[in-house]
Amino acid sequence: RDSEGGWKRVIIVQFKTYASRDDHFLENEHLRRGTVIYRFQNETSSHGLSLAVIICSDAFVVADTPSVLKVLNNRSTLIHIQLNPSPRHVDYRTYRALTFQAGAEDTNCDIICLNWAQCVTQYGADGKPSNWNNFGGSAWYLPLHRCSTNDVQVLRNHSKGLYYSYMREKRHILCFHFDDAVFQLTVSKPGATGFGVTTNKLGPLMVARYLWDNVSDEWKNCEDPADDGLQAMLDSDNEVAVALSDVHQNNDVLAVERLLALSRGDAAHSDQWFKVDLLESCIMERDEIVRRLTFTSDRSEKAIAFRHECLQRTAALNHIVLHQEVEWPLQVKDIRGATMSWSLNEPNYNFRKRETLPALIVYLGEHPVPERIRSVADGLLDLLRREGRDYYHRLAVCYRQHGELKFASMPALKRIDLVSDSLADFAEVIESAEDE
Repeated sequence: RDSEGGWKRVIIVQFKTYASRDDHFLENEHLRRGTVIYRFQNETSSHGLSLAVIICSDAFVVADTPSVLKVLNNRSTLIHIQLNPSPRHVDYRTYRALTFQAGAEDTNCDIICLNWAQCVTQYGADGKPSNWNNFGGSAWYLPLHRCSTNDVQVLRNHSKGLYYSYMREKRHILCFHFDDAVFQLTVSKPGATGFGVTTNKLGPLMVARYLWDNVSDEWKNCEDPADDGLQAMLDSDNEVAVALSDVHQNNDVLAVERLLALSRGDAAHSDQWFKVDLLESCIMERDEIVRRLTFTSDRSEKAIAFRHECLQRTAALNHIVLHQEVEWPLQVKDIRGATMSWSLNEPNYNFRKRETLPALIVYLGEHPVPERIRSVADGLLDLLRREGRDYYHRLAVCYRQHGELKFASMPALKRIDLVSDSLADFAEVIESAEDE
């Protein structure tokens, strides 16, 4: 509408080299295609930094022309502006997949995908609305050496609406908050000449997020943290809220991700399992589905199912420890009533209780395959031993089988340094020492 409230027609013109797909082949029949994609570069250097922009279905022709793609993703910033119901569709992301498959030295580039809006309503010639029910999906893709996974930077960006994940294609991805906003960032260059020690490798850092104010008719800096959806998820399930109450009250979303991973047994095979780029929920497959447990805007079935399984299994474990009458293994016989928590000082333990040693209790859910039970139990015990604490034996791996709660056998807790004709259970030795 204009300043007087009357409707005004707005025409948007985009210069594309390839037609988008639509049900009526409108663009295929009527689009007057461009023939040039402009690339901006310092003319004094053939190896300098460059900038290029492609629009929507330009992605098809770029993917089909390797010589063009090789130029656009070499030491560059490539911006892809698009407005379609599925911005991560396999055909639209092919040029990204090809870029990520190439050698890192040849594709030292930033790719910025800007999907204009979510929940778009499209009006046809008859004036009838059609709701896309689409998501925002804007993201910033970076090479391995150009993005910090340090908690300070990750949490700072998170609070302002920029969410980290690690792609199995060996790239970092920062997903923008799906709601409409203007984001202000400081970003280091894809490359720099001179001394390497002066090169900034932190990646994009969010400075501010601006939201539209209808009263003042302007963009205003939003000081409040962006809504990542975690609180709404906790409000909808009291058992989950109770389980995560300790870590959530500290406003550390990464502690939430880590606690959930540890309680599911994901720490079994890596000493550094709690690094952000190693957490399963923070790892992104080729489908680019966001599985973050602390950024819940991705409404795909796969994302919802993953979050649900992680949260419910952790809540079930917490309920077992707090309330269920269980004959716990001797090494953790005092665990009932302990609080679920996570600490960087003791990253491999998830339950704590006054006047007792911390413990690691893992719940593998209903009917896990026997191989997983063994591998998780052996892997976690080995992890705790390598850590070198005196209480490395404080471990129990439980699961349900036909409704019955069971515990994984841990032959590695048997001791062979006792003068005896048979092996003695390590936990029994501990109990005997405590009694004495």
